[in-house]
Amino acid sequence: MFPSHDIAEVLANPTFLNRGIGYKTSTTRVTVSGDGYADVYELGGNIIVDGVPRVVRTGANFEINSINWTPSVLPISGPWAGVTAGSDKFVGITYQGPGTTQIVYSADGEGWTTSTIPQQRDWRDIKFGNGVYIAVAYGTVFARSTNGISWTTITVPNANWSSVEYLNGKWVVISNGSTSALFSDDGGLTWQASSLPVAAQWIKVRHGANNFIAVSTNNDKVALSVDGQSWILRSVSSSEEWTNIAYGNNRLILIAKNTDEISISEDDGNTWNAGTGPSVADWEYIIFANRKFVMFAGTGTVSYSSRLGTSWLERD
Repeated sequence: MFPSHDIAEVLANPTFLNRGIGYKTSTTRVTVSGDGYADVYELGGNIIVDGVPRVVRTGANFEINSINWTPSVLPISGPWAGVTAGSDKFVGITYQGPGTTQIVYSADGEGWTTSTIPQQRDWRDIKFGNGVYIAVAYGTVFARSTNGISWTTITVPNANWSSVEYLNGKWVVISNGSTSALFSDDGGLTWQASSLPVAAQWIKVRHGANNFIAVSTNNDKVALSVDGQSWILRSVSSSEEWTNIAYGNNRLILIAKNTDEISISEDDGNTWNAGTGPSVADWEYIIFANRKFVMFAGTGTVSYSSRLGTSWLERD
């Protein structure tokens, strides 16, 4: 189901010229009033402008967000545990069991090159922050890199380390199936222990405006921390098979498999309300980029939303 939009029906069969701000059709230039930004699609021969309340009119320039995807070929196969954007490259890692030593990196997301991590592990997540890449795995080893190509290993306490995040000079790692957590304030060189409020299937940690948010699946709980040391428990809208979380436009959106429910927080994770996402699918990943939320399912379906995450449009 398409979300509600403003429609400029005067623009039949538009052709976009992807050159900077102010994309125009072959005959007419379109804008929206207000802050000058909107999400724009072509649908049924019409220009669709998402980001209401706004008024479609002719006049000055505005920015159009692309919704097209171009496939690229990776040099190794997955399954993929994660990908992160560094200062000058993307870096991805697989969790191919019983372990892998290979990562991939790319400057543009099109051409990819392989590199290796010193130890074969069951890698689970990778993140970039403040000039450092950190990869975490089940067991007693993390990997650290300052360029995403050459890696060193770091010994940590044994746990099912499932996810890693960086915020405001702090690194945080959580574990699946226990209360174990770690934090680092020296760029991931050394790690100190902390405890999550309860033992749960903690599968993802990401950040909001000022809080780390740890997500557990198959229940209704998240954990919040400002510094990675002290954690508090909060309840989300319902108990679901939650898989991932993203922050953007001053809100957090939590997604799940096998449901069209999402959970939304507008106060940095303290309170949550149920929302309606795209149709039921095995939703695994969500990001906020270029002023929109984008969800990815294991089947290949992609869904994207307005800045608020309240209406969704799907593409296969």
